[in-house]
Amino acid sequence: MKKTLILEIGTEELPISIFPDVLTEMKRVFSKLIKAEGLEFNEIKTMATPRRLTLLATGIPDKQLEKEIDVIGPPYKIAFDDKDRPTKAAYGFAKKYNVSIDALIKIETKKGEYVGLKIKESGKPTLEILASLLPKYILSLSFPKSMRWYKYKIHFVRPIHWILALFDGKMIPFSLEDINSSNITFGHRFIAPQPIVVSHPKDYEPFLEKAFVIVDHLKRQNLIINLLKQAAKELNGKVIMDKDLLNWVNFLTEYPVSIIGNFDKEFLFLPEPVLITVLKQHQKCFAVKDNNDHLLPVFIAIINTPIKDFNLVRNGLERVVKARLSDARFFYEEDLKIPLSQRISKLNGIIFQERLGTVLEKVKRLKLLVSSLTETICPKKKKIILRAASLCKADLTTEMVNEFPELQGIMGGIYAREQGERKEVVKAISEHYLPIEAGGKLPETLEGAILAIADKIDTIVGCFGVGLIPTGTADPYALRRLAIGILRILLERNISLSLFELVQLSLNTYGRFDKKIKEEVLIFLKTRLFSLLQEKGYPYHIIEAVISVFDGDVPKTYKKAEALYAFSKTDKFEPLVIAYKRVYRILETEVNKPINVNIFTMPQEKALYEKYLDLSEDIKDLIEKENFYKALHMLVILKPFIDDFFDHVLVMTEDNSLRENRLALLTQLKSLFLKIADLGKIPI
Repeated sequence: MKKTLILEIGTEELPISIFPDVLTEMKRVFSKLIKAEGLEFNEIKTMATPRRLTLLATGIPDKQLEKEIDVIGPPYKIAFDDKDRPTKAAYGFAKKYNVSIDALIKIETKKGEYVGLKIKESGKPTLEILASLLPKYILSLSFPKSMRWYKYKIHFVRPIHWILALFDGKMIPFSLEDINSSNITFGHRFIAPQPIVVSHPKDYEPFLEKAFVIVDHLKRQNLIINLLKQAAKELNGKVIMDKDLLNWVNFLTEYPVSIIGNFDKEFLFLPEPVLITVLKQHQKCFAVKDNNDHLLPVFIAIINTPIKDFNLVRNGLERVVKARLSDARFFYEEDLKIPLSQRISKLNGIIFQERLGTVLEKVKRLKLLVSSLTETICPKKKKIILRAASLCKADLTTEMVNEFPELQGIMGGIYAREQGERKEVVKAISEHYLPIEAGGKLPETLEGAILAIADKIDTIVGCFGVGLIPTGTADPYALRRLAIGILRILLERNISLSLFELVQLSLNTYGRFDKKIKEEVLIFLKTRLFSLLQEKGYPYHIIEAVISVFDGDVPKTYKKAEALYAFSKTDKFEPLVIAYKRVYRILETEVNKPINVNIFTMPQEKALYEKYLDLSEDIKDLIEKENFYKALHMLVILKPFIDDFFDHVLVMTEDNSLRENRLALLTQLKSLFLKIADLGKIPI
């Protein structure tokens, strides 16, 4: 019989930073633990509010299935003599398990042949398994930070106050120290704080909703979105649906309610990012725009409690918003009094990283780096990008960025515009931190793209240089995100800049790291590139084949993967791979020397060489034009000539000059293939 499990961990207010990742972690850990017990399930659902984590698992059988296990006894040679008659050892083993000698079987193990039994083991009741499993499950959940409290030795993200655990209609008995499981939960802290007895998992959500708790975070989020849209509609506007802010308010509330507030129109002169950020950061409020995409002097707040006196709460919110906007106006007006160019020297007082120096030193490196990059990519834009590089960090000295660090770069662009800098400089400054999140917006301009690449590679190389390398659990400087940002910019803007050259240029600006750092950074970047190609849907072996011949050009590598993947779906792919493997398998050591046609002794080697000469220039030309798909088609033409060569020519002949000449021919063939991919990585 299939049953449903409900587990609720009631806590003090949980940190927003754990959401929504903890919900995925809860599913993953429970799935692993329950499967290890031989139990299946239909679905696992996780839910959360600010003070509870809930797991709902359906379709769990009420007991384990009966299973057959092998019981190993003595070695077969000891249990039976050379005439296959049972010995005392066999009789003793059979007696121990109360079976006849005939029930004994021979079992092959890594150590040899043993006597054994197949015994059927009855499954345990699931309720008993869960009573043992759930405490382990709760304490095995991982968080960025955990804590101990009171007299307890256990750790959790916040103190646990109650645990509800039901398997259908039965309570699952267990405890964490003296915190005992029960069938009791609690409603909204302020409106319905009294205990609620839950007799069955199906009652859990309805009972809590009556007590002003919407425990399903997805349902709660949809409710918040509808509340925001309805409020914006009343204002003849549209809400700015900020993803992070939506996550915040969702996991700050158990029963969301919306309130519309107003602020003075005089604050609309502030830059839009400032207004939106003040509302978001200080009051967790949503900004609203009219149908012409202009900000309205209103905001929408989501609060956690149904209230009678909306005016009282609204007035309180409006007072705080007015005070914060007044502060922002002061910061903005004061910041504009000092040009960005006069702020650059102040960067010497801001530490970039204690072992990498100040932000001013970083700016000097950026100028050297973009100077070299623009020579290669866009020499006509050099002056503009150098100006942007000089000013791009100056806003770190402003009051506004000191108050709202998330506005760095954005404020730099705004201040640069207000102080009369060229629009290309303004745009590059405002874009140079992009992308700021996985899959986030990229720089729109080439100037912004080059400055963003330079800024990111400087941080990556510097951190690797002083040993601040990401681990499996920690990446405090977000180097993975920076690396993916570089790769996405190069790819999506089709910038054919060699990563080898980029890393070397950055190393040159530091002037104090050895060659080992270059190798480590390149491996790091190639690993991220591998991941991005996987996200595009290319098979592992296709990616490995093109990454193995990576020449530093990111857009070209994507084109190679696309061509090889498309070609792999044709009937010519397998013959091509087989032909290549016949070549590379015999080349333990490549022979890079001119081919002497005068010592060919077999018509097949002459035919292969002539066909190679006939095709190689056209293939190289196609590769140069990045028409890799057509180049692969032309390489297939070589297959019958390669087959004839290996069928009739002895490559590893005792004649040294003949052997080396034939290996030199195969080396040139292999080199031609490797201009696209290493097909030896393809499992055929």
